[in-house]
Amino acid sequence: MPDDQFHIIISGEQGRVIRIPFSRKKLRLFAICSSSLMLALLVVSILTIYSINKKATSLDTSTAEINAAWSSETATDDFVATKKADREIHRLRQKIAIYENGKDPVGNELLKEKEAIVQNTIDDLAERNAMLDKLFQSVGIITPRRKKILIDDSAGSGGPFIEMPGVDAKAEELLDRVDANLKKISYIPVGKPINGAVTSPYGARRDPINGRRSFHEGMDFQGYRGEPIHATADGVVLRAFCNGGYGKYVELDHGNGFHTAYGHMTRIKVHSGQHIKRGTVIGFVGNTGRSTGPHLHYEVKRSGSPVNPKRFLSAAALVQSKK
Repeated sequence: MPDDQFHIIISGEQGRVIRIPFSRKKLRLFAICSSSLMLALLVVSILTIYSINKKATSLDTSTAEINAAWSSETATDDFVATKKADREIHRLRQKIAIYENGKDPVGNELLKEKEAIVQNTIDDLAERNAMLDKLFQSVGIITPRRKKILIDDSAGSGGPFIEMPGVDAKAEELLDRVDANLKKISYIPVGKPINGAVTSPYGARRDPINGRRSFHEGMDFQGYRGEPIHATADGVVLRAFCNGGYGKYVELDHGNGFHTAYGHMTRIKVHSGQHIKRGTVIGFVGNTGRSTGPHLHYEVKRSGSPVNPKRFLSAAALVQSKK
């Protein structure tokens, strides 16, 4: 029977011998394990190399796809930008052509609308101004026209000619008249001093106290005691005192020869020399002086003579209806 063991003998320098016994079975088992381990390592190495190669191939494919997509997107953006620029250039060329040819349909329509609005405004202004002219003429006021400026041709003058658009001679004359009338209107006693109805008009009447025929130099307005009385134009308080049959009385000087007077007040709120504006409260309705009940006696005087306030009330109503 063959020997089942192998010995490994190791001899030292001093003659010492070491024996390591190995059986055939153990040696065979060691050889099998070593071979299996080597085979396993080989298989693992092969699989690792295959996996790395596969990932590298996939990465190359993805990179190529990304590059292709980027190139496509960039090309699309460039295309869109180019188209947009072409449209803008085309629009600018059209605009330049319109300006060069002097044809701008939208601009022409807007200009026509503006001219129509201006003309309508001028017409309306002329109508109102004519109404004021009529009022001023009825009370004896002549609105001065602007004097033309005389130019001495022998004197030196010059400069570039710049035409004023939309202004002709008639419009310029109208503006002059409007300016003059606006300055006058604030001093003309237009409108009612209180809102009450007229109880006794200007002119001939039967006296309310003695019943005899008399001349009424003003106009009586119905009112309640303590109702505010308003100045009918800008002016200065000429007098404010108790004036016999007028009772508590205020007289205003409006310039241009116009005065207004207010009688039978229960209380006066202004004093002599005070500057007031149209609409200022100058006193309150009462029953002082020669009176049968609370009311306001109102007079308009022109150059010291009484005139009928009715024409001013009618003019005020006409102005209000045109607003």
